[in-house]
Amino acid sequence: MTNDEFIAIRAMLREEINAAVYASEQRMGDAIKASEQRMGDAIKASEQRTGERFNKLETMMEFMTRDLILMKAELREVRGDLREVQSDLKQVVPRPGSAA
Repeated sequence: MTNDEFIAIRAMLREEINAAVYASEQRMGDAIKASEQRMGDAIKASEQRTGERFNKLETMMEFMTRDLILMKAELREVRGDLREVQSDLKQVVPRPGSAA
């Protein structure tokens, strides 16, 4: 084999190797892009589900806050009623040890 033939074979090998590397880089790039797309889609779907859950929680919190406000008002009313009953009982039933 002459030096020129050796140089020609070497150049051909270099071209083949470069083409193989380029093709491999293309496939890897495509695979990475596809993976990024799937991950992006999954993240968007997860964000959407999380947003829906937060909306449900906010709605529940609003209802619970309204219920709590009503319960506090009713508790004040019940306490007032109990004070009235206690006062009425004091008038009707004498305390032990008091002269009636």
